[in-house]
Amino acid sequence: MGYGKRTYGSAGGYPLRRRRRRNSFFGSAAIVLAVLLCGTAFSLLLWKGPSIMAKLSQEKAQGTDAAVPQAAGAGEAAGAGAEPDADGAAEAEDRGLSVRPEPLMGAAGGAPAPESGSESKEEVSVFGAPATLKESAEEELVDDSYFDDAAFIGDSRTQGLMLYTGLSNATFYTAQGLMVDTFFTKKVIGSGENKVTIPDAMKQQTFGKVYIMLGVNELGWSYEDVFIQKYGELVDEVKKLQPEATIFIQSILPVSEAKSDRDKIYNNPKIDRYNQLIQKMAEDKGAKYLNVSEAVGLDGGALPAEASTDGVHLNKEYCFKWLDYLKSHTGL
Repeated sequence: MGYGKRTYGSAGGYPLRRRRRRNSFFGSAAIVLAVLLCGTAFSLLLWKGPSIMAKLSQEKAQGTDAAVPQAAGAGEAAGAGAEPDADGAAEAEDRGLSVRPEPLMGAAGGAPAPESGSESKEEVSVFGAPATLKESAEEELVDDSYFDDAAFIGDSRTQGLMLYTGLSNATFYTAQGLMVDTFFTKKVIGSGENKVTIPDAMKQQTFGKVYIMLGVNELGWSYEDVFIQKYGELVDEVKKLQPEATIFIQSILPVSEAKSDRDKIYNNPKIDRYNQLIQKMAEDKGAKYLNVSEAVGLDGGALPAEASTDGVHLNKEYCFKWLDYLKSHTGL
């Protein structure tokens, strides 16, 4: 009894033994398929992985080195010919301590036109310094009130610092085309017939800090030793006029790579050479040397293309980078 009797399951009437075989077959097939898929994916990873990682690394590098966008209004001011805010210049002029500088715009699209006369050289606003210079330790940024007792001496680049940053609490002794020799003779402070030289104007106030940036207009001078001698005499005069002040001498800032490559006078190799002389002179005179190229310069020492419309004069955003550098390098 019972021989030949077949036991059926409840679903579809198939024998249980046949169902178990069928389930075992599909289970094995699923495992084989999963193994094949994993093997294929692993092979693709080995084949495509390096190129994918290289592409990701390239995109990341491009994102890091992307051009810094200009601050709002900076491009329009330099390119369209709109005059920058001159509140800082007006306040200084009202105190009779600084002339109102000419706007940092000219026919060239951002650079002030050089003054006429044999003394005047083409003026360029630059951020440059030799790669061999010792970098200064960076500190926390001070606020604008730190410059309440500060005086700035310079040409149109320093005018740009004043105009674009609105640092009206400091005193600016600036003139377009100013050089280390005309500092003593050129009457640029005041207005009309009452203009005086910078040394005469500095006698009217006492300062705790004096920031100087000169030298770019002198790049065309025939003799470097004459330049550095005159610069040293200027520093001596400032020390005599302001014996209690800390004197900061800033490096000449570099021009853009495009400007440097096409100009025989205003180029970065020559700027680097002048900066070496300036640093040595500053050390000899007991002044503080500031390598301001650290503020905006590229690794190769050139001014970034996006920092200037003409490869020379700084726009608003990069003037603030310059100011932030001064704020973080105060206790040298």
